[in-house]
Amino acid sequence: MPDKYIYLDNAAAAAPEKAVIDFFASAAMSCYANQEAIHQQAYAVRQKLEAAENDLAAALTGDSSAKVIWGNSGTDLFNLFSHATMLRKGNIVTTLEHPALQAALKRTGTELRIVPLLNGKVDLEELGRLADRNTVLVAIHHVQSETGVVQDLPGVRKVINGCAPQALFFSDTIQSAGKLPVPWQDAALDIISVSGHKLGTPGGAALILRTGKDSTRKNLAEFFDRSRSREYLAGRPDPAVMLTVAHAVKVCIAESTQVLSTIKAMNLELRESLAGIELAGKMKIIFTIPPEDASPFILHITLPGYEGAVLVRMLSEHGITVSSGSACSAESNLPSPALTAMKYNKKDAFSALRISFWRNNSSNDIRRFADTLKAVIKDY
Repeated sequence: MPDKYIYLDNAAAAAPEKAVIDFFASAAMSCYANQEAIHQQAYAVRQKLEAAENDLAAALTGDSSAKVIWGNSGTDLFNLFSHATMLRKGNIVTTLEHPALQAALKRTGTELRIVPLLNGKVDLEELGRLADRNTVLVAIHHVQSETGVVQDLPGVRKVINGCAPQALFFSDTIQSAGKLPVPWQDAALDIISVSGHKLGTPGGAALILRTGKDSTRKNLAEFFDRSRSREYLAGRPDPAVMLTVAHAVKVCIAESTQVLSTIKAMNLELRESLAGIELAGKMKIIFTIPPEDASPFILHITLPGYEGAVLVRMLSEHGITVSSGSACSAESNLPSPALTAMKYNKKDAFSALRISFWRNNSSNDIRRFADTLKAVIKDY
């Protein structure tokens, strides 16, 4: 076993930092009371959670009045969202979403209309054809969890305003919240999501809902309120975990300028190193998304002639942790849906690696990964 692992699978679950774990430990020692009880300790926990909700909403949207719905994970919250009665009519327009969200949307039983992709990005012209006056929800991720492509959410909003102004606009921002600016105002988003695991916390997640007099938003807010207190569709989130999620988001956003600069530099350094690697048959590594269209926190590549899952295991034996795609579909024997949607053939769709960075990665990690990948390719 290697003495030290280089961890580059942060899009699946980010490596925790000591300061975040220390904050969680302190919160767990002081906020253990059930926040739904009627005694003073429960009231104190509720006050802290309400303050954390305001902080979280303000940090991600600039609007502290936006409603926060806590959950144990993004998957749990997507499942809860799928029970909302206002989604069980008309049609839902979406594209290639995270497997957990896609499954939740299918469970609504509502007609799903899938927007095709152009080089990984939403085809806005087709979106305009598919969304109509019967569309109740448009669900488009901000950063695709596998390829890292960043969607033009303000551009999507313009299309929605023209053909489906009544629709709610939900963006899965789990891969961007706390990392990249979320275009809450510019895209007039109605719902976004954040997951603690992607920010190095011990779990926890939240949906953030735009408030207002709009009847659909009011009905949705009321649904979330009664889903936990009367219908018991969701469990009680751990207060310490939720407080840690809000804390981690605030810290990440406060330090985002320097962190983003460092991550961009590492991403570009690795792109330059990988560009010079020769594969069998004098093939070259293919960068799925150009840097200007991708989150710097995710670098997605394909290696024609090699199987990504095999490379992941070989790299792991050398102390390098990466992935061959989304962790939620890692056990699937099907080719990557993200790549097949981008017109990759089945063989090449199995040849992908996803390298994902976090705040505690360094240039030394990048150089070791590149050198190890070269050795693994020779031994393949």
